Amino acid sequence: MKIIHHTTLILAACAVSARADFSSGSNGSYGPLTVPAGQTVTLQIPPDGIFHCTTITLGGTTGQSTLKFIKNAANTPVYLLATGDVQFNVCAISIPGGAAGTPQGGAGGPGGFDGGRGRQGGDLEADGEGPGGGRNGELGTNSDAALRVGNGVYFSNSIPTWTRNGTPYGNRLLLPLIGGSGGGGTTAGYGGAGGGGAILIASTTRIKAVDGAFIDALSGPPVTVNNRYVGGSTGSGGAVRIVAPIIEGVFRIYATGDGPNYIGRIRFDGLDTSRVTLNLYNGWEGPGVNFGNNMVVFPPEMPKIELVSVAGQAVSSSGPQTVTIAPGSPVLQPVQVRLTNFPAVAKLKVVLSPENGPRTEQNWDVNIDAGGATTTASTNVTFPSNVLTRVFVWTR
Repeated sequence: MKIIHHTTLILAACAVSARADFSSGSNGSYGPLTVPAGQTVTLQIPPDGIFHCTTITLGGTTGQSTLKFIKNAANTPVYLLATGDVQFNVCAISIPGGAAGTPQGGAGGPGGFDGGRGRQGGDLEADGEGPGGGRNGELGTNSDAALRVGNGVYFSNSIPTWTRNGTPYGNRLLLPLIGGSGGGGTTAGYGGAGGGGAILIASTTRIKAVDGAFIDALSGPPVTVNNRYVGGSTGSGGAVRIVAPIIEGVFRIYATGDGPNYIGRIRFDGLDTSRVTLNLYNGWEGPGVNFGNNMVVFPPEMPKIELVSVAGQAVSSSGPQTVTIAPGSPVLQPVQVRLTNFPAVAKLKVVLSPENGPRTEQNWDVNIDAGGATTTASTNVTFPSNVLTRVFVWTR
């Protein structure tokens, strides 16, 4: 058996009231981030996901500029922080999920989650990854709802009734920042689309966008042949959060999957957002958009989960590592975590997501040590045999 450790997530939230002395948290060490008019720039995301900019200026008045990213090992969201002004001209910020394939699923955008693989040979189709990952299943709208492949879900007001869709997660504050979930793989061999990524853009002073500025946090598309839909499932849209004392201009933000029921989350936090105009994809994301004045980027005492060991072997949260369990070892193996800044009881979920076949989930309640900021706890979970499996630990 092999186990691949994956970045853990916590789905808790906390609020901090507005302050006039807001700071984006940037130390300015990156300097100015500039993408000239008509050019495409691709940046490697730092290990912690944070770009500490002085100012950010993307594009000019003509010729679209594009800013893309290469994911880091820990698959963190993107944090563009500036000590000064952020100016979006004619530009695109690109963090979409990857397209579904045959049989592979699409990759999630930065901070997002992969689609499940389709069935191939002796390998079973896989579920989509992420807290709202779609379950594997059959193709077609005429299939029994209990068997039809599921789509990734992040936020939705009206989720279709078939049972294999993912379930909503996260919160309207976007604390913590989490990307979209992947769609399930199919019995016909098509993978699911990857979920859209997650990005936070913050300025200590002002964020302004002109008509023509675009943030792409879409899911990847389902499988198509010659531009015709042939099957597979969609992932969910991702997450976009914008924070500054003054936010103004026209923001075109797309954060949805292939339909109005698989939308992501969008949040504006500012002391003055009265001059913001939104341009959404068919208006689908509207229910997932929130405005507020929660003027904080990284809450100082945010609860945190760290995976410490799997099957008795130490791992770190710096990115995926492979743990190999010797043949003939028991399938029941311990998973150990370190919990920081939790209340009396941490309600967790351990998710095992194999490379082929369905994922399994196990609820786990941890009593926090009285008076201690950090608690270490362990539980036993049953791993599938002889298959690469990703381990996630989330709150529920």
